[in-house]
Amino acid sequence: MSLAICAGSIDFPILGVAAAVRLGTGARVEEAHIVLGAVHTAPVVARDAEEFLRGRVLDAETIEMAAGIAYRPAKPLDNADLSYAWRKRMARVEVARALRELAGLPTGDLPPVSPA
Repeated sequence: MSLAICAGSIDFPILGVAAAVRLGTGARVEEAHIVLGAVHTAPVVARDAEEFLRGRVLDAETIEMAAGIAYRPAKPLDNADLSYAWRKRMARVEVARALRELAGLPTGDLPPVSPA
């Protein structure tokens, strides 16, 4: 393994998303957790999106609505090469992608999820 670093450079993450759901009867969400990283000074828990998901079926429409709620508290810091607007928009895209993966739906450019 090799690593190239410019002298005096600092590596800042662009975005991180962690998502977990527990499904109950009728494939309805009993519990949901969504956390965004690198969009504030500390990880941001997307509580409104978590609450929105509870009791709903994790389908494509619900996922898009939840992603639209989850990205709102993201306030990316100006410490990376990419623009604030792009990083904020990508928070929504990546939340949707994570939830789609959990639901077993196509994620676009990611390979299909295989059952464990």
